[in-house]
Amino acid sequence: MLSHGDPSPLGDGLFVLATPDKIYVWPEAAAADSAPEHELSGTALLEPYFDRANVAPNAIEPGAFEFLVALWLEDLASTPPGDWPSGPLAATGLLDALAGTRVVREAAA
Repeated sequence: MLSHGDPSPLGDGLFVLATPDKIYVWPEAAAADSAPEHELSGTALLEPYFDRANVAPNAIEPGAFEFLVALWLEDLASTPPGDWPSGPLAATGLLDALAGTRVVREAAA
């Protein structure tokens, strides 16, 4: 998970869990035991980032994966709404939640 400590990292009421294989999205108000509202292919969405890092999704180290997801979120946050991809990612509300925001990464301890 990218955000540490803040239970609602996305101001529009979403909770996102990213793994190399899947990206899960819940509305913030979802019950703790509820299934995700959206389940996307992490491999497909993050493929360009895995390619740039020259690493397979099943071989990436946790810290490197966190950095990779941060880059992906930064790219989404900085993409003008007219250039957003269509399809399943757009349906999650994540693009709207990230619009006009900036991604802040924690410094390593």
